[in-house]
Amino acid sequence: MADEINLSMNMSVSKGSLQYNFLPPQALITLNGNASSGGVQLIQTATEACLLVDVTTRGLANFINLTTGTKVEVGSWDGSNFNSFGELRQGEPATLRLSATTHTSPVLKVIEPATGTAFVQWQVFSD
Repeated sequence: MADEINLSMNMSVSKGSLQYNFLPPQALITLNGNASSGGVQLIQTATEACLLVDVTTRGLANFINLTTGTKVEVGSWDGSNFNSFGELRQGEPATLRLSATTHTSPVLKVIEPATGTAFVQWQVFSD
């Protein structure tokens, strides 16, 4: 089969004279694998990996910060360093394709408040 994933997005910004609308056409994406991993995970200020059970080739990933008053960084772990590539503020979602050349699992950590925790819902699909 083909086009098992239908990805749509919309961004509208209006503040004073700044007006912006972003409405690209929907993307129909083939899901090459049959596996996905995810759920809701409690994240703390130490890095925590999203465990990709049964996902051997990383594909599309979704993240949403479910916790009010927190900021969560999304990144990767190279064995000794956390490499942030994104941030989720309260209620913010993000969708991206994980690179085949990055490390095995996305890694999350709370950056605000300094001693906080957050619930992040995530899902990674095989590619």
